[in-house]
Amino acid sequence: RNTPYPNYEIIFIDNASTDGSVELLKQLKKKGLVQKVIFNSANKGFAEANNQGFRAASGTYLFMLNNDVRLTKNWLSNAVKALESRPEIAAVGSTLIGFDHKAKPTKSMREKQTLCGAAMLIKKSALERVGLLDTKNFSPAYGEETDWCYRARNSGYRLFELENSVIKHYGSGSTLKQLPKPEQYVMMNSHRLKAMLYNLSATEFLRHVPGLALIFLQSIKDGTIFYLLKSYWNNLRSLRAILRERKRKRSKAFALRKQLKL
Repeated sequence: RNTPYPNYEIIFIDNASTDGSVELLKQLKKKGLVQKVIFNSANKGFAEANNQGFRAASGTYLFMLNNDVRLTKNWLSNAVKALESRPEIAAVGSTLIGFDHKAKPTKSMREKQTLCGAAMLIKKSALERVGLLDTKNFSPAYGEETDWCYRARNSGYRLFELENSVIKHYGSGSTLKQLPKPEQYVMMNSHRLKAMLYNLSATEFLRHVPGLALIFLQSIKDGTIFYLLKSYWNNLRSLRAILRERKRKRSKAFALRKQLKL
């Protein structure tokens, strides 16, 4: 109803769910409503599950889409149109709003440093050049799409968020069922900071300091300061390995930048 785009395939990755999703997906596949389904015997995490979908996909474009969403009219066709508008665009992200909010789409596009993996359309050619999501350093969740976006930008690509592709997002609908909130908070902040340390220049990192300061102050107000400091410590004690990985990621991205000349 909300997807009049003429040619797309739906690929579901089931990460060993136990809530009846497997049976439902088998029925949808049998009815031809879903083209491909991959059933994992264990939860492989967000990055690897999406990578499985990328490998199985036959399309020119790949849309990462979370399961805790509701779609609005023309969400896909508008995203494809924007992605095709410029050769240097690697990915576009839909505007995410709450389930109870009303969409007010416009035609504007805003350039972004990162996009949310809950709803992100990627050129397969860009994914093949930049590489898949990093499963080694960002499992089981959080930070993987941020890391990919930074790598894409360092490679010379650009990223945009669209106001005429709107998706309603519940937010952490699956993760909260599997991780206690404190653990989720530590992982989210650890991986967000790790992605920045891997990819950003010193100048770019300094631009994020005001935002990090606000998170710090908010954690004091919310009583989560201990968990935030734990996320900082996780990166500090791994700093040597982070610097090695930083050198590798940035070297690869800048070599690709020279090759692509976008």
